[in-house]
Amino acid sequence: MAAFRKKTWLLGQRLIDRVRRICRVRTETEALTRAMEEVALRPFEAGGRVVAADHRTCLRAGAVLSLLGTRFGLGSDKRRAMTNDVLIVIRP
Repeated sequence: MAAFRKKTWLLGQRLIDRVRRICRVRTETEALTRAMEEVALRPFEAGGRVVAADHRTCLRAGAVLSLLGTRFGLGSDKRRAMTNDVLIVIRP
């Protein structure tokens, strides 16, 4: 099992090093951020499909989740799992 983990780590590290070279960045964090932007976000931004909640929406979602917890006895783990769903429902 340890050999598998080491091999997996080496492959992951090689991939990160390659991304660092291609993107011309210094740190692993910069490389991963750039890769996420290029692969995951850019296609959605081009199609106008990226939506971010503003402060007011987050506050409203918190109030809704709190109310759900109080009224229906939902624990924090259940409410945490519902956060994105609530944000989608009440987005402006």
